[in-house]
Amino acid sequence: MAAPSTSSGSAQPPAHFVCPISNKLMKHPVMDGAIQLLGASNTVCFERSSILKSLKSSSQCPITGRPLSPNNLVINTELQWKIKYWVKKYHGGNFEQANSRIANVTPTTSRSPSQPRERSTTDPSCTPDTTAAPFHFYCPLSQQIMDDPVASKSNPISFERQHILKWLELEPTCPVTGDVMTKSSLVRNTALSKEIESWRQQQRLQQPSCGGSFMSCSAQRLPAMAMLESLPTSIKIPSSPPANRLESLSSLLDQALECSLS
Repeated sequence: MAAPSTSSGSAQPPAHFVCPISNKLMKHPVMDGAIQLLGASNTVCFERSSILKSLKSSSQCPITGRPLSPNNLVINTELQWKIKYWVKKYHGGNFEQANSRIANVTPTTSRSPSQPRERSTTDPSCTPDTTAAPFHFYCPLSQQIMDDPVASKSNPISFERQHILKWLELEPTCPVTGDVMTKSSLVRNTALSKEIESWRQQQRLQQPSCGGSFMSCSAQRLPAMAMLESLPTSIKIPSSPPANRLESLSSLLDQALECSLS
């Protein structure tokens, strides 16, 4: 099937690009990180502002009916970038024009490539983990247990230091809440670091055959972060903040996506 014309602005967006609550293309798609880390084969993404508004009156996912907490929401970075790229390609970056092409869609769940694979219960090299780490031990960006957790002074959400620093080079906002965040505002979460280390010590004593870690058996790096780290040397991240950070981010992602498709 031929690709839609980029000049006509008539391209219909894929259903999983559309928030099932607002029925609009998502600019900040988020999903239930707790379900993802458990190896669920399907996740539902929502526009961040829409699902946060919904959770003020209900503690359940409006699609699956499962319990859902705002604290468990993580941004689907890969999907976010794909949507931005699609809107730029088919609608010149005009979200309003793209939204005008949206027909009534049936909410769908889709498997994100960034989701960890389910662990095999028959693998003799790794026994089932009966004491999986608490959700807040995992970095929302890398989906791995943190070694060096940091948080903003005004934001309780912690991230692995190297990953949030990488993110902030592209966009000075918290990837989960969207609030303004800067490198200078980050401080080490000493209490969480000690809590994680204590958990790891217990795991080493209880389950040495599994390496003492849920993620050591099943985790995969977030493709979006891997994409950034594997950018060709010809693609440079600006050393000084540009006047328009979102435009710079979009330009960089376009280059990364083009390289990944070539």
